Amino acid sequence: MKKDYKDLREFVKYGSLNMVGMMAIAFYILVDTFFVAQALGSNGLAALNIALPAFSFVSGIALCLATGGGALYSLKKEHSQTEANQVFTWVIKSAVFMMIMLILAGLLFSRPITVLIGGNGPILDMAHIYLKITLIGAPTLILFEIFLAFMRNDDHPKVAACAMFVGAAVNTLLDYIFIYPLNGGMLGAVLATVISPAIAFLVMLPTIFKGKTRFRFVSIRRLNERRLNGKSVVGKVVAMGIPSFIGEMVLGLATIVFNLILIDISGNLAVAVYGIVVNTNMCVVYLFNGLSQGVQPLFSRYKARGDNLRLRLMIKYGVTSSLLLAALVVAGIYAFPELITAAFNGDKDPVVQEMGKIALMLFFSATPIMALNIMASVYFSATDQAIIAQIISIMRGLILLVPIAFVMAYAVGLYGLWLTVTVTETLVLAGIGIFIGAKKIRTGSD
Repeated sequence: MKKDYKDLREFVKYGSLNMVGMMAIAFYILVDTFFVAQALGSNGLAALNIALPAFSFVSGIALCLATGGGALYSLKKEHSQTEANQVFTWVIKSAVFMMIMLILAGLLFSRPITVLIGGNGPILDMAHIYLKITLIGAPTLILFEIFLAFMRNDDHPKVAACAMFVGAAVNTLLDYIFIYPLNGGMLGAVLATVISPAIAFLVMLPTIFKGKTRFRFVSIRRLNERRLNGKSVVGKVVAMGIPSFIGEMVLGLATIVFNLILIDISGNLAVAVYGIVVNTNMCVVYLFNGLSQGVQPLFSRYKARGDNLRLRLMIKYGVTSSLLLAALVVAGIYAFPELITAAFNGDKDPVVQEMGKIALMLFFSATPIMALNIMASVYFSATDQAIIAQIISIMRGLILLVPIAFVMAYAVGLYGLWLTVTVTETLVLAGIGIFIGAKKIRTGSD
């Protein structure tokens, strides 16, 4: 009994700290959305929603390297800290390459990208500036996410959570200063988003400089002397992290597809409504990402040790906590849809208010199913079953979401579009259930 209590306490420690911390990061976007909606109205909200996939893309790259690198680091350090340090080094080298590519994309191609994903008319310039600065400022977001992951996997979850809290607080303060006293508009909002992680990163520096962390950067000369091949390490990191990338890209892809459909069937006002939905959903997704990524080190640790009893216990805790959180989220959204919509309806438009209420209640019927799919994807990735995790993520995004969105929108209408995620997540969960059932029959396991 004492052992079970100790395991539960460990699960709660890792899961809750990172979950609350990830909510702090989601708060970056939520605060941006609130201030933009109040200062720039429906056009500002629509422009922010058009540009949001750029943030999802950058965040996806960051999470891919952070989650994959963190999981592989955790698996390696159980047997060799030297090999674990090589994983950290190759992750940083890969991050630098991706950061250079994103900066160049922001400088050279940001406007064509904005037009391609739906920027038009009065919202084009605002959407363009947000997308451009997000890409140019990608290094702060990527490095922050990577060091958070390695801090968690190096047994410093409190430091990581503290850094995320500081980032949220700084972002809120900068948003207000840049948008109101400095009258920075959309530029002010995005500058707050890319500057705040850089300031929050400073919270982790004392732990690193005092030598309390075990991960170290290995020089290129020493790296070449080691037995781990760089390509194989990066390939493994990407394979283990790609589900997190796809998970983020589901948000970005859904936003692009929904925006284009909404512009076609209803116009920019409906895009503004979806801006309310998608930003609320981002907070919900970050909540469940936070829980699952928080306990990822525990999945990886017990898998590496071959401790199947504790691994199954962590799975049980993960499923139970996901469903309990989902129930709370759905209850809150169903109780206060008018209040949530009004908070982002800066123009007090009655059409936006009514559409937003209905959209929220239909869209978030997917929450319990989505929560289980996110936990399943992280579990398979953390336990070196990357292909299964990748299939889950691809099914949630590329394979099912896009065709279902078009079918639901044009066959059922606007209400059908709001139910797209629910249908998609249900089909994915059914697939996971079939896979687990077939595996149990084949192996004869419990």
